[in-house]
Amino acid sequence: MSIGRGNIQFLSKRLRLCLWIALLCNLTFAGLNLYNYVLYPDIELVQESIKILGDPALYDRFKRLLLMGDWLTLLLLLFCLMMQRIPECRRYPGMIFLGMSWAITLAPEVLGTFMGLPVPGAWNFVFMAQVVLFPIHWQLHLLSQSVSILYYFGVNAILGLTQIPLASGLFSLESVFSAVWICLICDVAVYWYDRLQQQEFESRRELQVFLHAVTHDLRTPVIGASLVLQKLLRKAQASDDQVMITTVKLERLLAGSDRQLHLIDSILEAHIDGNQRLALHCQPLQLSSLVKSIIADSEALLVQNQVVLTNRVTDNLPLIYADSDQLWRVFSNLITNALKHNPPGINLTLNAELQTPQMLRCTIHDNGIGIPEQQQQRLFELYYRGTHSRYMPGLGMGLYWCQKIVTAHGGKIGVVSQPGCGSTFWFTLPLAPGRRVLN
Repeated sequence: MSIGRGNIQFLSKRLRLCLWIALLCNLTFAGLNLYNYVLYPDIELVQESIKILGDPALYDRFKRLLLMGDWLTLLLLLFCLMMQRIPECRRYPGMIFLGMSWAITLAPEVLGTFMGLPVPGAWNFVFMAQVVLFPIHWQLHLLSQSVSILYYFGVNAILGLTQIPLASGLFSLESVFSAVWICLICDVAVYWYDRLQQQEFESRRELQVFLHAVTHDLRTPVIGASLVLQKLLRKAQASDDQVMITTVKLERLLAGSDRQLHLIDSILEAHIDGNQRLALHCQPLQLSSLVKSIIADSEALLVQNQVVLTNRVTDNLPLIYADSDQLWRVFSNLITNALKHNPPGINLTLNAELQTPQMLRCTIHDNGIGIPEQQQQRLFELYYRGTHSRYMPGLGMGLYWCQKIVTAHGGKIGVVSQPGCGSTFWFTLPLAPGRRVLN
């Protein structure tokens, strides 16, 4: 039985307080029973109980069972509380939860079996208290309930302990249906509450994805523009506040600003869509022209990181059918990813070739430190960050969005890497209609 990370944190925060509540509650009733049955017993009540049972020895057994059950439960709750204080045990709050529940319900039942008195646990009180204190993971509640109830009705029946003089209808249909309905009501309540909590969690998660996507996708172009402006400022300071800027650089800065606006619009469209589908505006594109623009836009960042870049994307490739702004995000994220996870001075190679008559395969290869195999399996997960992201901040969003964009185009994405041998990220894109290559 698996418990999500969010549920583990929720359970861990609740466990300590609830264990103390359970301990103090049982200590209260243990003290009350000790007062009533040992220190200051009510003689008339004792005589009436013996008269009903018909045997003073049976009354003594009930009294011992009640007192021993109280202190056995207290000892088990203390043990659970100590386990909860151990860091290694706090990783398994579900087990401590079951231990707490069974200490109150199952332990007295087992003790009663050994003493020949099949007494049910405090089901109503315990199960409903669990719903209030731990309103998540209905399977965990069902397990705690089932073990206690099945032991009571199953083990006692197998041993022939089906009735006692005080309660002749111990195993009646009424008691069985009562136990079943208590569990059903509790579990349904937990299920619906858990479901509402999960929906709220997903809504918050989608909002975080939206905000992080905006910051992640705008970081690279803003850094590039900032480097260009810093360079111009240094030239101006060195030449009496006079600086010349070419039309090409102005057009490049303006194009970068337009792309940032388009990125914001596209992310907003994806966020507004309830199904989180990525909005694409595909058209026939010349990949080589797009790659050249991306390289020019990233020039300042590449120079800063001393990258030797080789562009092997030729002009004679067939047109692809893609969204230029979204495809820009893919290349920008993959290039930035190579810089973030490697030391300065790497060689970066961009290439593209036909994979099938309908698909083009693009690759971005670096000769950096490589990626261990166990990390490769998680690279495209949301918020996952590699162990070598040292040079630029990030939230583990880049590769996730690359996969989202490529998949929305109908392509696939992956990585081929070995530690010490560099990495090759690849993805496929569809050719434009009418540009498919015939066999």
